[in-house]
Amino acid sequence: MTYEEAVKWFGEHMLKIMNENGHKCPIVKEHLFKNLMGEAIELHSELVPKSTSSKRVIKESVDVANYAMMIALDSIGIDLEPIHEGHDPFYRYG
Repeated sequence: MTYEEAVKWFGEHMLKIMNENGHKCPIVKEHLFKNLMGEAIELHSELVPKSTSSKRVIKESVDVANYAMMIALDSIGIDLEPIHEGHDPFYRYG
C-alpha cells in the first residue's frame, strides 16, 4: 500500500467515525486535548493485551486522529462545518 493509499484508507475511517459520533456533539474546544489524551489511553489499553481485534485498534486510532485533527484545525482558526443540519461540532464557553 502506498502512503497516499494508506492516508485515503485511514481518512475514510476518520470520516465514518466522525459521522457516527455526530450526535455526541457539541465538543467543547477547551476539552479537545483532554479528550485526545483519553482516547490515547483507550488506544493504549487496546494494544497492551496483544489479543485485541484489529477493528478495536483501528477505531481507537481513528478517535485519536480525529481529536488531533480538530486541535490542528482550531490552532489555525478553522471550525468544522456541521455534519448535518442543526449540528454544531464545536462551541466555546462564554
